[in-house]
Formats: sequence, C-alpha cells, structure tokens
Amino acid sequence: MVLCIYCSPTKAFPHQFLNDISISTKHIIITGDLNAKHTSLGCRSTNLAGKQLINLLSTSNLICLNTGEPTRYPSTDYGTPEQLDYFLISTNIYQLFHTLNTGKDLGSDHFPVILQLNTTTKKTVLQPRPNYKEADWSLYRFHIQTNTKNYKNITTIQQIDNAAEEITKVITNANTIAVPAHPPVRRFQLPRHIIHLIKQRRQLRKAFQRTKNADIKAKHNNMKKKITELIRKHKEDQYNNRSKQLSNNKDAKDFWKTVNKFNIKSKHRNIPTLNYEGHAATTDQEKAETTRNYFSTVHSIPDKPQYNKNIYKLAHFIKRGYHSTYHPQEDVSEEVDQGHEEYTQEITPHDIRNILKHASNTSPGRDGIQYLHLKAAPPILLEALSMIYTASFKIGHIPKIWKSATTIVIPKPGKDHKHQAATDRSASFQSLGNA
Repeated sequence: MVLCIYCSPTKAFPHQFLNDISISTKHIIITGDLNAKHTSLGCRSTNLAGKQLINLLSTSNLICLNTGEPTRYPSTDYGTPEQLDYFLISTNIYQLFHTLNTGKDLGSDHFPVILQLNTTTKKTVLQPRPNYKEADWSLYRFHIQTNTKNYKNITTIQQIDNAAEEITKVITNANTIAVPAHPPVRRFQLPRHIIHLIKQRRQLRKAFQRTKNADIKAKHNNMKKKITELIRKHKEDQYNNRSKQLSNNKDAKDFWKTVNKFNIKSKHRNIPTLNYEGHAATTDQEKAETTRNYFSTVHSIPDKPQYNKNIYKLAHFIKRGYHSTYHPQEDVSEEVDQGHEEYTQEITPHDIRNILKHASNTSPGRDGIQYLHLKAAPPILLEALSMIYTASFKIGHIPKIWKSATTIVIPKPGKDHKHQAATDRSASFQSLGNA
C-alpha cells in the first residue's frame, strides 16, 4: 500500500492512525508533507510533531528515509528552508531500498523526494481496439473456411483439449487478419500550445528559485493563470463538441457511448483488504484466491422451473460421473438417478445457431471471442463447435482453454461491509466454451 498524506501544522500529528495502519498492512509506504521536525532527522529544530514521529518510529515497524536536505523552500525572501517531507516504509520493504534523492523541479514551495526500490512495476500499455465497422467479413469467413478441421472422431480428453485450442486459434487469427485496429489514444490530451506554455512556466519557476527575482515570480504567476484558463476553455470546447454529437445522434449505442465520455472514470480501482473465514487478504494474489474460494463454496446448480431440464440433467450427470474433476464437490441428490445414465444427446449446429440468434453481444473473455465472431462465421465453424461440445459432454471433460475467465468483483449495493468477500458479486467474462 502506498499512502500519501498531509499533516497540517495546526492539527495533531496522526500518531495512532499511522501506527494502526502499519500494524494492519504488511507492505506499506507512507510519504508526504508531515510537517514534523526533529534534530535527529537532520532538521534545524524540533517540534511536537517531530517528537511524535520519533516515538512512532521507536514503537512500530516503520523506518524513516530522508536525505537530510531541505525539501521546502519559502516562496518569499522570508523564512528558512526546512525538511518536512519524508518516506516511512515498513521493514520488509526496506530490503528493496535502492536510492533516495531530492529533486530540483519545484512543483510549489516543495521539492519532490524520489524513492527508488529494487523491484519492477507493471507498466500499463494502451492496447489497440478492434474496429469492427471496417472489418472485412468476407476475408474473415474465408480464413475460417480454409483452416477449420473436422472433429467428428474425438474420443479422448487430450483430443478435446487440442481441438478447443485449434478452433480458438483459427477464430482469433481470422479476427487479426480481417479486423483492423484503432490506434491507442489517451482519453484526455492537451493541445501542443498549452504543453509548450507549461514548459515555459517550469523554466520560470526554476529561475525564480535561483534568483528570488520578483519580476520573474510575477511572470510565473501570470503564466500559471493563463494556462489554467486555457485548460478550462479546452475542456469546455470538448464538452460543447460532445453535446453537439448527442443532438445529432439517433443510435442508442453511440448515444450512450458519447454520454459516458462526459464522466471518465478510471478502470483501475483498488480492492480493499478482504476478510474471509478468519483470514485477511491484502495482496492482489490473496484477494483473487479469497474471492475464488468464496464463489466456489456458494456455487450450486439452479433448481428453478425456468431452468432447462436437459441442462439440469446433464450437469448432474457430469458431477456424478466425474466427481473428482469439479470443485466444489457437492453431493448429488438421489432423486436425479437419471443423471447416472450415459449422455447420448448430440449438440447440433442448429442448436448453436438458435442460441446465437437470441444472444446479445457481450464483453469477451480472455480469448477475445465475442458472439459477433460466431454469428459472422461460415457454417463449417458451427459444425466444428457442435462436434467439440458434444464430445466434451459425452466424455465429461471441459477443455482447459475454456475453463479460464476474466472475473470482475462488484460490491453489492447497500452493503456497508466492503471488506467482506460475501458482500461482493461477480461478473464473469467467459471464453468460447460459454456459447
């Protein structure tokens, strides 16, 4: 966890809060303007917040990192430079410590403090988006027609796995060949003339820090106001342009796509610590395992009038005949003895076609295959899929490549216990096998 805080010099130092969070979190980095001064940290003087910080360091597993250099320079000729910005890190993270430097690019009246650790970070790379409006569906169908095999004689688990991988690869390759991609574009970009002014403002700021010249300070402030106004005007123009798009847009899908652009929200949200069966999950891996375990234990076969009886019978057949393959391993009720019989009903291309006819396009799973890929495919693909599906049911084996899914955990509305796994529901984006 990375925590950036500001401690007001007029309020009490958050000693108890920092101590509690250091105990509850294994890996933590705390940084910011603590407004704490102590001579043992290289400061010119000591204040109450500094004494409380030293006390915190002596009673917790936190280590204070500082360069000993001033991090705050007064914006006027009055006052003296002070060291107010620190890094507090847990002892296990200290093993990754590499360097700590005070930067020279002043953002306000504080210099940035830069901590470097001997570890790697996951870089977010913008992926190109497929442009289905410009897709060459004739080329798509031709590639599938010429590369799809006959899977009539599948008799083993290995053959099912191989067939599922092959048919998935055929579809994804056809999509790559026939569907062009939009280049990745960031949602909000400033025009070049504003970026150029921002660079000039930074140069003026550096010049003022060197010379303390009042004229340079005035130019810096005026340019800052100008840049703020230009950014405001740029956002206003974007809003007006999108409003015009709404008034001329009669397509519902494009309409809501434009509406969503007004309120851009980050797709990356931190999941809080999850508690389940007495265990607290703090890392991403632990949270994923906790969520998986919870949903596995609550899973059951629906027993409702609208639930398809053939699917109900088939599910019981697979769970009874291949009990060790599936998790959770629930007891199958004795009243469904018919499920112990061999499953002989075949899935036909007509069955798949009927399902696709009433299926709305949804977000794809890890394989990137959507319903539209199956709807646009030639008949030979549905024939191949029907053979693989039938063999999968008869043998009682789901291909490995079809068992993976991208699952998004969504907090249930009206639930206050966000740290409990039981208060979440899941949205699962599954692979080709879900069709």
